[in-house]
Amino acid sequence: MIGKVQIRKWINELLNEFLKSFGFKISPIVGAYGIVKREDNIIKYHFLSQHTGGEIAFSYPSIRFNEVEKIMFEITKLGVYEAENETISINTEEIKGVFDLVQDTITQEEQIVSLCENFKRYFVDLYLPAFEKYSKPENVLQLWDSLDTLEKKTSYFPGPDKYIKILIFSKMCNEPQFEDRCRESISRYETILNSEETQNNEMLKTGYTEDLENCKKVIEYLRVNEV
Repeated sequence: MIGKVQIRKWINELLNEFLKSFGFKISPIVGAYGIVKREDNIIKYHFLSQHTGGEIAFSYPSIRFNEVEKIMFEITKLGVYEAENETISINTEEIKGVFDLVQDTITQEEQIVSLCENFKRYFVDLYLPAFEKYSKPENVLQLWDSLDTLEKKTSYFPGPDKYIKILIFSKMCNEPQFEDRCRESISRYETILNSEETQNNEMLKTGYTEDLENCKKVIEYLRVNEV
């Protein structure tokens, strides 16, 4: 079995200069590589996960909107919003369609070469256009509105705070329907909170009660502050 150190060495040799040409860099973290590009107000990134046994896989591309997370932290004081987690995960059908081609169990150097060549191709053809498109708040709003189920929304916008964050995007774009979105988000949290499933689970009830209160606080913040 090829060790993790050797696989990391090959990855660096094959991808480092390629990624640098687009402004990205490889940042090793526990159990994975962060492939990151920091800009003024956003962070574009994805991960290359490496597991015992030689399995490696490239993740979906993600974007962190610093202003969105900053407002969430100011209101909630929760450390998760300072941890550079994603705001949106870009799970387009095109990217999902090639996901199996950017993961493998590495037993020889030729496999990592092939995997990295696949990644380079899809990075240019799919990842970079997705990063460019969804780094614009107006396109994030359009995406949100196109997702007609909770499951679809959650695939792009992880976490129960998605109905709060979308209000920040609305304010960023000075949408005339901002107040309508506020009412929709409040209604959404109230519906979830009052559901039988939530009422019978104290952990869920506590979590969604906090989400509802945070939503109201963020709305008040957005009504009196420019974003």
